[in-house]
Amino acid sequence: MLKILLSQSMLWGHKKLLQPKLIDNGGEYILALKGNHCKLHYEVINFFDQALEHGEEGTEYHKYEECNEGHGRTEIRRIFSTENINFLKDRAQWKGLKSIVCVEAIRTIKGKASQERRYYISSLRGCR
Repeated sequence: MLKILLSQSMLWGHKKLLQPKLIDNGGEYILALKGNHCKLHYEVINFFDQALEHGEEGTEYHKYEECNEGHGRTEIRRIFSTENINFLKDRAQWKGLKSIVCVEAIRTIKGKASQERRYYISSLRGCR
């Protein structure tokens, strides 16, 4: 049985306590990055900003995209992931850390577009 902890809203202190136990027991994690973990959050945002600005040239990442339409709206979701995490200064604090992820959602509702990006760290390998 695959055990995965996917967290958007747990407190960071609890995540840091839970994720080593999860890994030790054969589980995996995908943890949302938020502003209360400034340094790591900034490093991941900076990586994806540069990677997406310059394309895959010089930066290895994987991309998945899907588009949904209905009820007067269009939503494009893109998922970017990489296992290129050696630049993360505090990566040793996260047992089993293997990848970082950016999820981008672009919504158009009644002609008005909005964009949101969310960032994650994970013990899972990046998409291929």
